[in-house]
Amino acid sequence: MSVKKLFTTGEAAEILGISRATVARKYDKGILAGTKNPITAERMISFESVAEFMKNYNLEAPDSTEEQAIKVFLVSEDSSFVSGFQEAIGSDPRLEVTVLSHGSDALIKCTDESADILVIDSTLPDIPGTEVVRSIRRLNVNEDMKILLFSDSENDKVMLDEGADSFIVKDDFDRELIREKLYGLLTLEPDEGEADTEFQHGRRWHRTELNVPAKIWSPSSNIAVQPGQEVSTLKDISYGGAMLSNMNFSSDINPFEEFRLRIEKSGSPLENLEATTRIVRIVHSKTLLVGVEFVEISDKNRKKIMELPGSV
Repeated sequence: MSVKKLFTTGEAAEILGISRATVARKYDKGILAGTKNPITAERMISFESVAEFMKNYNLEAPDSTEEQAIKVFLVSEDSSFVSGFQEAIGSDPRLEVTVLSHGSDALIKCTDESADILVIDSTLPDIPGTEVVRSIRRLNVNEDMKILLFSDSENDKVMLDEGADSFIVKDDFDRELIREKLYGLLTLEPDEGEADTEFQHGRRWHRTELNVPAKIWSPSSNIAVQPGQEVSTLKDISYGGAMLSNMNFSSDINPFEEFRLRIEKSGSPLENLEATTRIVRIVHSKTLLVGVEFVEISDKNRKKIMELPGSV
């Protein structure tokens, strides 16, 4: 695996066994080298500088210098924003995105797990995104996590004094702006590949094109599909998820609620396949296409998928 080129002061402190304040002082004195984030002015310590420091003090290099996935928590129930965000990052293999729709879920997630950046909508169905930001900073959880606020108004720029590192006004949102803000906060060069315009099921598995009917329903009362909507069309499928068309949504539901999918077409190699899924991508083109990932699926049904022609 490749190594990280830059470390935050927190990461460098953990590797070197010294405090973040000491790392900052050594950077300011020129003992540790690197760069400053152009947006946040945070000190970023270069791998070469850390390695040289460890060599000078006979410190053993830890395994943590290997590149890990960059975790992104994306919190919004606005399907157009979620879709636009995923189009912006494209197939960047460095990013691992978790999509949440409620502020309470974001608070729990940020308390239980570490992330590199939180991208959060100011308008959420339960807690305002601005309050989530305040709570996270007040609780001192995920202290090194960057926060990018997706805001309804320029007035939310006050959040820059209360914990947000940057914000985007919804009226100004476009793919290039989100790329500029996101990669700037992460101190990364944007992925050189073209941004995806199609869902790629976790970007790991080969997709098999199909065109078969699929029954969909929700096991909970907060249904993710419109009442009476029973049949969708399975356009393609992979080990990790599927693409559906001909789906309709009620205006008052959470489109990210899990739902069940079942293939009943007689003679199909996927006959009787059933899985619990959740929506991770909505594409508005000539027809509405919905990308789902498998949350729960049996080994037997995964085997059916892997035995399809062209699967790997």
